[in-house]
Amino acid sequence: MATDFFDALHQVVESKLVLQPDPQNLLLLAEEHNQGEGTLGESVWLKKRGKIFAFSLDQKGLDVFPFFKNTTGGIKKKNDAILFCQDGTDCFVFIIELKSGNPGDGVIQLKAGRNFVDYLLRTIDLHFNKQFECQYRHIIFHTRKSAQKGTFRRAKREPSTVGELQVYFEKCNQTYSIDEFF
Repeated sequence: MATDFFDALHQVVESKLVLQPDPQNLLLLAEEHNQGEGTLGESVWLKKRGKIFAFSLDQKGLDVFPFFKNTTGGIKKKNDAILFCQDGTDCFVFIIELKSGNPGDGVIQLKAGRNFVDYLLRTIDLHFNKQFECQYRHIIFHTRKSAQKGTFRRAKREPSTVGELQVYFEKCNQTYSIDEFF
């Protein structure tokens, strides 16, 4: 039986989906381009602190929704990474998409990720007979050039409202601290 939420996540999420940080506590989120095996496309390094659990349903050659038919367009959409972290007594879940081109095209994947996380949380609640609540953060890391010139880092990141979601739009190929999104 799980002693805490992170223990429960380790018990229910398949280990081949889990993303591990490196020895410097950096977690690499990367997407391969079609140019060749192992060729990195969009990527982001996230500096972690405290307890985290990260995984990706977007695994090459893995059908994570085999119960859905391929004939229904977009039914098997998924986002690139899901990251749970603890800040004091608060739990946060980051639903993350890496996007080249138009970052707005990733919103549907964030919504699909949120639906999956809702299901995962309720399933854990049911199985372990505990209520786990997390605050959601939706992030699209993209390669689109901004209108601003030079480098500019905000002290506090602010999300944009896209439909019913609050979404952070940030540049790919950089390192971010998870704390920047609390």
